[in-house]
Amino acid sequence: GLDDELADHVESSHRSILHFHTLNHPSAGLMLRLHAQVCAGLESRGALSRPMYDWAQAEIAAVGGMSFIAEHPLHDAVIDALDLTWAREGWYANWQAGYFAAGAGQHAKAISLIEAALADPDCDPHVNYNLGILLEGLGEFEGALAAFGRAYRAYPQNPEYGRRWLARFVEPGAEDEHPLVQRLNASFPG
Repeated sequence: GLDDELADHVESSHRSILHFHTLNHPSAGLMLRLHAQVCAGLESRGALSRPMYDWAQAEIAAVGGMSFIAEHPLHDAVIDALDLTWAREGWYANWQAGYFAAGAGQHAKAISLIEAALADPDCDPHVNYNLGILLEGLGEFEGALAAFGRAYRAYPQNPEYGRRWLARFVEPGAEDEHPLVQRLNASFPG
């Protein structure tokens, strides 16, 4: 029973607004619109609690839609072909450039770009996770520990952040034997 407003909005604004983090992970803006449309239909049937609506809208906005705010690197050719202005600025652009620099073995450049992305208080927790992986690969274990810890504290629902953070506290190769890692693995199997 939804109208075409949501589809029209996506079609008319996809170049300037990030609507999907992945194919099945809509942004907070898109989820807020969808939630509002569903609630408008419920309100006409008398089934809507206004305080619950306001709470749900705040929760959707706080967690970035479904889960946390996440963006994934897009190749410059895709950005140019689709004229995605949202992918050319801000923390995401710095993180993306750092991601590709790390892949090209330009570690100092990658760290600089990722740290620039981290300067934005709205950046994704995964930026710290990526920094941790990069620093760990370079043997900078204290920096990796701090980065994994920041990722985990920002989004403790992600078990991989916790696993990587806790693993830095134990001897290499003994991670799965540490009681904290075992407890985390039991809480989040797989």
